[in-house]
Amino acid sequence: MAVPLDFVWIWMEIEGLPVALTTATTAKLIEKTIGEMLQVDYPGINKGVARVRLTLPLNNPVRLERCIRVSLEDVLLVNLSLRGCWVDA
Repeated sequence: MAVPLDFVWIWMEIEGLPVALTTATTAKLIEKTIGEMLQVDYPGINKGVARVRLTLPLNNPVRLERCIRVSLEDVLLVNLSLRGCWVDA
């Protein structure tokens, strides 16, 4: 029996966010552009570290640089790092 491997559950750390934008809302905006959001590490957000758990589709390449609109006037340029991610076992 073959089991297709279409996605992976992964924790990703988002680095370089301004302190004022290190919030669960910003993390959700960023991760919506990558995959399905499963969980936000709220204790990490409170310490200024944005970590999220998401479903990452393996058939679509992930752009590590992206622009995210955080308000009507402001667009945030985000660089995602694969150094800060780990896969659920």
